[in-house]
Amino acid sequence: MNLLSDFTIFTQDVIDKTFEISDKAEEHIYIHEASTLKWGCIKNFYKDPVAVKEFLQKFPVVPQSATISPGSQQHFPMPLMSALTKVYDYLHGILSTYRFPVIEKSKFDNDEESYSTWQTYCNTHWKHMDILAASMVPHSDPFSYAFNVWLTDDNPAGTEFYYNLSDGQHPVYYGRCRNALAPASVKSVLWDPDKIDTFFAERGWHKYFTMEPEYNSCTFYPSLFFHKPEWDSRNYKEDFVRYSQVYSYKVFHPQEFPMVWNNYKNSEDHKIQ
Repeated sequence: MNLLSDFTIFTQDVIDKTFEISDKAEEHIYIHEASTLKWGCIKNFYKDPVAVKEFLQKFPVVPQSATISPGSQQHFPMPLMSALTKVYDYLHGILSTYRFPVIEKSKFDNDEESYSTWQTYCNTHWKHMDILAASMVPHSDPFSYAFNVWLTDDNPAGTEFYYNLSDGQHPVYYGRCRNALAPASVKSVLWDPDKIDTFFAERGWHKYFTMEPEYNSCTFYPSLFFHKPEWDSRNYKEDFVRYSQVYSYKVFHPQEFPMVWNNYKNSEDHKIQ
């Protein structure tokens, strides 16, 4: 006999309560002057981060044979992503309040456009994972903004930002999506952590900033700036899993966003913190 009670059912009320933003959330906005990177950190993000983590872990992690990201990404069905509109509204409000480049929206409804605009997934990293060197090359993303919610404490790795100096004169801090300046020679090479000190410099990449993780904080930034996960397996404990939830917001075409930012970085809105 097929019984409804055999299934796990998450109502909208359950999802809203689980992903409730804390009334103690603290918003901080920063500007890295040399790069013009404007970014933020929301501390005390979720009201109950343990409940969020336990909820997300009910969904399977399906390893991929080839991935553009180190570790495994945990993806969720479209009905769940469309049910997180209260979080999307809050995050969109943050971008609007601090005058990041966005296209104003009066609502987020359950249509096809809203699915492609906001999404969420989780990143899972651990000590002995096998990763390709190509996934460690700094990249920009096909969406416009990334919000990283840190769901594990004692986390040794955040997000690193790099500029490229391939021509030896002009640092390039942002550009089009996906490893625009990455050499093809590393596509099928396994990452060797012992080469971490030379791998990037030999390819013209220089780290200028690290966005540190903090439990139950949400760090966010415009995704056109070249970045990568901070990753050195030698800093990881044997059984530790770096688990983070990502909210992505796509508002500009990846090839359009650099032109938008070129105009924005010289505006009064860019200075608002």
